[in-house]
Amino acid sequence: MKAGIRGIENLRKTAALVATIPEQMQRSAVSAINRAATRIEAAASREMQGRVNLPPGYIRGKLRIVRASMAKPVGAIAIQRRAVPLARFGAQQLSAPAPRARGDRMRRIAKGHKQAGVSVQVKRGRKVARRAFLMPLLGGNGMGVFVRFGPDRRDVEHLYGPSPDQLFRAWRDDNLRRVQDELSSAFGDEIRRNLGSRR
Repeated sequence: MKAGIRGIENLRKTAALVATIPEQMQRSAVSAINRAATRIEAAASREMQGRVNLPPGYIRGKLRIVRASMAKPVGAIAIQRRAVPLARFGAQQLSAPAPRARGDRMRRIAKGHKQAGVSVQVKRGRKVARRAFLMPLLGGNGMGVFVRFGPDRRDVEHLYGPSPDQLFRAWRDDNLRRVQDELSSAFGDEIRRNLGSRR
């Protein structure tokens, strides 16, 4: 996903407008877009991280700034669309007493116990998915949270949490005015800087 620096406004119209102004003003606009993009990316990644239970730096690693240029005076923040496996949200296999059960060392289920759902913490507070269970992923890529929907061994579904794309869209909708103000401020700073350098 790419979210324009001016939020919900049509960036192509902005680009067409910028292309009609004098070169010095256009350079100021390009610099302002890039400066605002850097600030917005930092704020969004920091504040999105506080909304979900993911390792520090995970969200920022999924964001990428597409910088504006004189040829294409449009900036954007690109972010991964793919959802995050639910296991990344602190998934813990739960168990319950079952005298004849053999247990499962891989999932830390003791002998005499059976699986009894999975506990996860996506946001604040842990939740339990009673029908879910942990299962190794193909290629040795850790564990995933699954649910069974049929009798065959292959009748399982891998569960996912919110994607970085969903988190960013929610943040953007909550901060449209802030994004616009950041761009306006950056553009004003660039204009003043350029006017001062010409004296």
